[in-house]
Amino acid sequence: MYASAWGVNASSWDTSIDIANIIYVGDSDLNDENLVVTTWHDDEPLSEAFWFAKHLVSHSYYELRDTVVIYISSRGPRKHEFVELLKNA
Repeated sequence: MYASAWGVNASSWDTSIDIANIIYVGDSDLNDENLVVTTWHDDEPLSEAFWFAKHLVSHSYYELRDTVVIYISSRGPRKHEFVELLKNA
């Protein structure tokens, strides 16, 4: 699995996912098979974060085929914008 966070305080999401992975698996049992690789992109345009997710994301144990976007904001829906950005990445 792989998780990329983008936006304000993106690194806190990265850290939270890392901690959750360690708690779920156990620090001593963490290995390539159960590791969630994380990155954050708080100083980049969203288009670059999507490009990264589409072209550079990889996992040493799993083939990553699907991209799931989770959007958390007080702003209105941006689904169509995100779909276009990911498609054009």
